[in-house]
Amino acid sequence: MSKKVKDPFWYPPESIRREHAADGDFLPEVVPPGPHNPLGAYALYLNLKGDYRIHGTDIDKVFGIGMQITHGCVRMYPEDIEKLYYVAEVGTPVYLVKQPIKVGWLNNTLYVEAHPDLEGEELSKDERFSLALSLIQKANNGELPEFDQRPLNEALTKLEGIPTPIYERLPPLEEAQPQAIPVENTVSAPEPPLPIAPANKPVATAKPVVPVKSIAPKVSAATTKAKPVISAKKPTTSKAAQTSAKLASSKLAATKPTKTAATSKSAAKKNANKCSQKNTSQVRCQTGISQSNHK
Repeated sequence: MSKKVKDPFWYPPESIRREHAADGDFLPEVVPPGPHNPLGAYALYLNLKGDYRIHGTDIDKVFGIGMQITHGCVRMYPEDIEKLYYVAEVGTPVYLVKQPIKVGWLNNTLYVEAHPDLEGEELSKDERFSLALSLIQKANNGELPEFDQRPLNEALTKLEGIPTPIYERLPPLEEAQPQAIPVENTVSAPEPPLPIAPANKPVATAKPVVPVKSIAPKVSAATTKAKPVISAKKPTTSKAAQTSAKLASSKLAATKPTKTAATSKSAAKKNANKCSQKNTSQVRCQTGISQSNHK
């Protein structure tokens, strides 16, 4: 695009003025901006030999948009050319393409679009069908799919220029699979590695633990006899209980048969006579029995 103009003036070429004059429509040399200007309110000039433009239209020729009625320019609806005017910059490349039959994919669906022939050109039905098959094969990576021929025949017959679906393929594997739901990582972080010992020092390896059988300690013959445990603290009892216990022990000592000699019996009698009664509540008796006569 070489330039763009808002509210352009139209200078009809001499050939177009003669053509209109032959039909009784005499055009002026300059048509100012306004509702009857064929260029409309916006014009994008192309870098081609001659005044070829992409422009709007006047209120008298709106019905001619998309039809082969111009002398080489591209007409657009007023609202569309206004948007394009403010989007396209000077220097934007423009491609003029002649494609009476188009084939393309959209969301894994193959479409075909057929347009009527231009003035002076006419294709037969077989030529259109052959051209459509070659475009379908090219769009499908060189393979001709098993498509529905009924919508294709209808599109090539009506020539309405409307995209018509003829084939639907399976989506790729990565698109068919559902997206993975991120799961929170519950695995604990690995433990840090053990420090590496320097090369000059051998690393001490842990020896395997061998279960040791418990060995009973050796006991000498002298320690085999258990010694009686004597409590260092005497139990506290009442004086009456102590007196009763001493009297009972005295009776048991008097009635207990012994294997001592006769001299031991006489000595016991003498010692028994030494018992003195101090009061009615307490009796103390001292018995001296020689331990030398016992075995």
